[in-house]
Amino acid sequence: MDNSSLPFSTGMVSEKVIRVASIVTALVIVVGNMLTILTFVCNSHLRKRSFYLVINLAVADFLIGIIPATIFACITFSYGETNTGIYWVYMSSDRLLGLASMCPGSV
Repeated sequence: MDNSSLPFSTGMVSEKVIRVASIVTALVIVVGNMLTILTFVCNSHLRKRSFYLVINLAVADFLIGIIPATIFACITFSYGETNTGIYWVYMSSDRLLGLASMCPGSV
């Protein structure tokens, strides 16, 4: 089958899927962790030492959704024309907050 008869290229479709998936992922991360943090703030019976690790993890994941996931979504819309400073912020915040999320007890 000849792909030239298709009204779109498969490269365009995969780029759009990545863009939509990155935006949806960032939104799910932010909303889900915000609900966890608000639940902890609103319910005083949850403010125990046993829940501090869960809240620490929720805050670290919330920051991942706010900073690196949002920057990644913006980078995917720039068609590869990304400022190196923005890319450096993305990579460093992704690694730092990713480590904070994986090792919440050590932060």
